[in-house]
Amino acid sequence: MTVNQASLPWHRRYSGFAGILPNITAIEETISGAELTFREPTFGTTCTIRREQSSTILTYALSSGVVTTAAVSGSSPCGSFTLTLEGSTERVENGSGARLTIRLI
Repeated sequence: MTVNQASLPWHRRYSGFAGILPNITAIEETISGAELTFREPTFGTTCTIRREQSSTILTYALSSGVVTTAAVSGSSPCGSFTLTLEGSTERVENGSGARLTIRLI
């Protein structure tokens, strides 16, 4: 799967959090405007999807404001089938190795 960088920035809408303010333990958000090109490896089918109305949900777990895990889930129509996104990671950084921190202001 390849992200179409021309579709950036994506519209992110926060939909909720867990924990007690100011010490939140999780944040959930939806994304719209994302454009991805998917290539199915077995049959070589290629499909570009663009989510104007998002069903893609990102969930972040936090510890003292630092993101410890990130997960994605959602689905999008892609031609004659539905593409399902699902996964998580415990390696959350900004690309230069720095931690991702979320602060309430």
